[in-house]
Amino acid sequence: MKARAEPEPGQDRTVSRPLAGQFIRFAVIGAFGFVVDAGVLWLAMDAGTGFHLGRVISFLTAVSFTWALNRRHSFPSREGASRFKQWLRYVLAMLVGGVVNLGASFACYHAFEIVRVWPILAVAVGSVAGMLVNFFAARQFVFR
Repeated sequence: MKARAEPEPGQDRTVSRPLAGQFIRFAVIGAFGFVVDAGVLWLAMDAGTGFHLGRVISFLTAVSFTWALNRRHSFPSREGASRFKQWLRYVLAMLVGGVVNLGASFACYHAFEIVRVWPILAVAVGSVAGMLVNFFAARQFVFR
C-alpha cells in the first residue's frame, strides 16, 4: 500500500489534492448547502420574515455552512488567513457565481423555446454555470 504524501510544512494542501476530487467534494457540499438554504428559508418565512428577508437569512446561513465544510474538506489549507476575511471573500465569490447562475438561466430561457416550456432546464444550466464559477473562485481567490 502506497503511503499518502503529506505536504511540506507551510505548503498549501489545496495544490496536493486532485482537481476532480476537490470539485466533487465542492459539488456534494453545495447540494447539502441547497438543503440548508431551502430549509432555513422555509423556517424564516414560517416565522414571518417574508420572502426577501428570509432569502437573505437563508443565503448567509447556507454560504456559512458551505464555507465551513469547504474550508475543511474541499480546500484544506495551512494558510493563516483570518477566518472572517476568508468567510467574507467566500461570500463575495458566491455572489459572483449567483449572478452567473441567474444570467445563464435568463439567457437560456429567452434563447430556447424548449426552456420556456421546461424552465427547470434554465435552472439546471444556471446551477452548473454558477457552480463552476463558484468552484474556481473559491479555489483561486478564497482558499489559495
